[in-house]
Amino acid sequence: MSETLSASSPGPGAILRLMRLAFHTGFLLLLGIATARVFLTHAAGSTSWLAVAMAVLLTAVYAAGAVVRHALHRRWLAMTWLAAITTALQRGIIRPR
Repeated sequence: MSETLSASSPGPGAILRLMRLAFHTGFLLLLGIATARVFLTHAAGSTSWLAVAMAVLLTAVYAAGAVVRHALHRRWLAMTWLAAITTALQRGIIRPR
């Protein structure tokens, strides 16, 4: 019975891939919501457009890092990507006011 159960259950690798995909999707969804919130709560001035431009840049860096990570498997590249994302978030690219 346990052989049948373990053969049909997903392995830890599949579960981790699903969790990573959910994390990346959630981050990009929240970034989209925050960007939309800038336009819904503020007048569309230069600050709003700057926030959108920075959000697009952050999205591009984030998505590129997630894709390149799978292709190259270089630890220094992953650490550089993580540092860029962390720095951007700490600096407050999109700050609710």
